Amino acid sequence: MWGFQGIRISLIIVIVIIIGLLINKKKYSPNLSRLKKTENRLIIIFIFLLIISTLLSQFPTNSWDSFQKFIKVLVFALVVQITICNKKEMELFTLFLFLFNGFLAIRTCYLYQHFGEIQIEGYGFSWDNNDYALALVMFLPFVLSFFLYTKNKIQKILLFSLSLLIVFSIMVTFSRGGFLGLFFVLFLSVFILSRYKIKTFISIAVVILFISINLPKGYIERIKMIRTEIESANDMEDSNYTGRIYIWRIAAKMINDYPLFGVGPNNFVIMRQHYEDEADISVTHNSFLQIGAELGSIALLVFLLLLSKIIFNLFKLRRRIVNDDLNHWMIKYVGAILISIFGFIVSGFFLNRAMSEVLYLIISLGVCLQYIYQEEKQISE
Repeated sequence: MWGFQGIRISLIIVIVIIIGLLINKKKYSPNLSRLKKTENRLIIIFIFLLIISTLLSQFPTNSWDSFQKFIKVLVFALVVQITICNKKEMELFTLFLFLFNGFLAIRTCYLYQHFGEIQIEGYGFSWDNNDYALALVMFLPFVLSFFLYTKNKIQKILLFSLSLLIVFSIMVTFSRGGFLGLFFVLFLSVFILSRYKIKTFISIAVVILFISINLPKGYIERIKMIRTEIESANDMEDSNYTGRIYIWRIAAKMINDYPLFGVGPNNFVIMRQHYEDEADISVTHNSFLQIGAELGSIALLVFLLLLSKIIFNLFKLRRRIVNDDLNHWMIKYVGAILISIFGFIVSGFFLNRAMSEVLYLIISLGVCLQYIYQEEKQISE
């Protein structure tokens, strides 16, 4: 699944979870009641819709590989939720994510300094520079949130350094969707992490200054192409135009023609030939249209409900925590997950990552926080 130049990150995460369960097998009992949570019910419905879409696929053989990968992602998300049951387990899991993302960011910077460009290849759904940039955009809020809330000076230095490495890694991917997500995450951090507005603003200002000083060669020209695409969107006379907005129109037509269960997972690239023979189009470049075109309108509705529900519940949880205890250990997690999901919505609007392993992992952590908070409240009362 999720990997980076031969490194299967999601497989390593699974191994870490299994080792943890073996070590604590006497104490551990899976909390299957969490599967009744609304978010998990939506994920289970999504799984059934994925199965139906695959069975009714226009090209079943082509859909089968994507089906297997996506099923693993969704099951993995459910497993994470029933295995992380307390503060200690959440902290250990987050520490692992920090260490691994630190390794990836350092490796990315090393490769860029030695080879001048980065070309990401790995496992999963067409894992490339855009996918890697999105993953980093979604993990950056965790680093920023922990940096702002920790009081240990050494940890602050390490976390801020890691945030700069992640930002630079996002830039050297030259992903325009990653660029938009990055600046939205930085902007939103000032408001979501509201307890430290001044400190957050100063930190973000330093990060932006770092970005402006260390822009990779050709980066500005790459970002300017966003405006070019918008200006060219209405140029329908050019049949070779393959900008995102033009591709979105094709995806919208596909949704209209196959409204219930779509054309099947991974079939957009094949079916687009029925709409535009000459255009060099491989993906929808929009996570929401990707689901609508390939899995159908019902699956798109479930996906939107899932995102809406987790965002609503996390804001509700954040309000409770702020009213109870501003120093609660969970506050930094809630803010980070919220910003991360919003980061996906912005970047995912321009990238083909509806089946992102990172997204469902983040959602799972959000569900875990809700249950841990409820259990802590019951114990305290």
